[in-house]
Amino acid sequence: MPEVNAFAYLNLSVKYDVTKNFTLNADVDNLLDTKAPYPYPASGGTTTYFQGILGTYLRLGAAVHF
Repeated sequence: MPEVNAFAYLNLSVKYDVTKNFTLNADVDNLLDTKAPYPYPASGGTTTYFQGILGTYLRLGAAVHF
C-alpha cells in the first residue's frame, strides 16, 4: 500500500445578521485549492462531496426568520 503524505484543507465560514430576521452566510471549502492525495476516494466508492476533487468550493446562503 502506498504511503500518503500529510495534507490539510483550509475552510472558511462567515455569518452576518443583517437584521433581527435576516441572515447572510458564506462558506469556502478548500480555500487554498489543496489537491487530494488520490484522484478519488481511497475506498473506490462514489461520494457526492470530497474536498480534493471539487477544489475550492463556495456556498452562499440567506435565511429569513419569522
